[in-house]
Amino acid sequence: MITPTVGRIVHYHPRPGEKGVTVPDTMGQPCAAIVAHVNPDGTVNLGVFDRDGHQYGRRGVPLVQEGQSTPETGDWCEWMAYQKAVAKGEITPNLHASQK
Repeated sequence: MITPTVGRIVHYHPRPGEKGVTVPDTMGQPCAAIVAHVNPDGTVNLGVFDRDGHQYGRRGVPLVQEGQSTPETGDWCEWMAYQKAVAKGEITPNLHASQK
């Protein structure tokens, strides 16, 4: 399980028929989102970017972790494949800054 923290990037899956959002569902892609707040119940508040780069907020979004099932209705988010692989130890984190 990955602990959510403010500033982490997740993939956001809008609820079916979500209004006012240009979602990338035609290509089967999720939206990019940034965790803005972690709620006591484990849900997260997100800054979501649609396929056109427009930003909007979503509150109380379930963060689905490995082994959990996705909600049948409503929106949800998940970690990116890279984050899941690092958490499992399948790959080492890619450090972007040089280390001295």
